[in-house]
Amino acid sequence: MTSEEKIVSDIKSYGWHIISVFEGSESYQFSYTIGLYRTYNVPELVISGLPREISCSILSHIVEDIKSGKRVGANMKSADYIEGYSCYFGLVDKPKYAEYFGKALWYYNGDNFPMLQCVWPNSDNLFPWETKMVFNQDILFNN
Repeated sequence: MTSEEKIVSDIKSYGWHIISVFEGSESYQFSYTIGLYRTYNVPELVISGLPREISCSILSHIVEDIKSGKRVGANMKSADYIEGYSCYFGLVDKPKYAEYFGKALWYYNGDNFPMLQCVWPNSDNLFPWETKMVFNQDILFNN
């Protein structure tokens, strides 16, 4: 089964698929969903800078809430997904799509879908734009 066939199969069976991209270095890692927009009419989701198991777990938790009718949106904070911390959802800038979301662009035949980034804070519960501390995550939106 090709990766494209797997994406289509998972979306047909489960309503969504997850892609993890880990390009040989700890600094370039992210996971994102495909199919949420078509299945549930909600934005796709991306999280970066965390190990695959953690990012997939967080995304799966958010998707379970979506399936139950809960929604996340741009410029929203939530304490529901990372124990003891809030996360922030920002609307990803379309010019970033080509660099990060190739399989989603293939599936949707273009960039006609919204994508929210789930941004995690540091141990002081501060987001990258609130502190000078270096974070290991790419911010894909303007805030």
